Amino acid sequence: MRIVGAQSYRLACALDMPSEGEADDHAALRAIWQEHRAETLDRVAALERAATLARDGRLTEAERENARREAHTLAGTVAFFGFREASRIASEVQRFFSEGQAPDPEWLHDRLTKLRDALEGLPYTS
Repeated sequence: MRIVGAQSYRLACALDMPSEGEADDHAALRAIWQEHRAETLDRVAALERAATLARDGRLTEAERENARREAHTLAGTVAFFGFREASRIASEVQRFFSEGQAPDPEWLHDRLTKLRDALEGLPYTS
């Protein structure tokens, strides 16, 4: 079946727009996000501290494992709130700390900057 013209436009809009119940759910999640935003950004800051230690060659095994856990928790938390890109980046950072290799400071800094940027907007707004 092929839809053309105005019907196609209406269908595309209907697929992109959440239903009234979904919109209410998204509004509730945005409100909960505001309650948890500071804690989430604290996790990003912990990863930034680990990145600084790694850059300086002072990242211990315990700190590396803590950074891996923080990234894992962060990936799940931000996915719940609808930050898909932030979740993907946090998962990359988690894998990086899981491998136990010496982190590339430039790559890690770039990923963490993108992670923080991805969390600047509101969840479930697109």
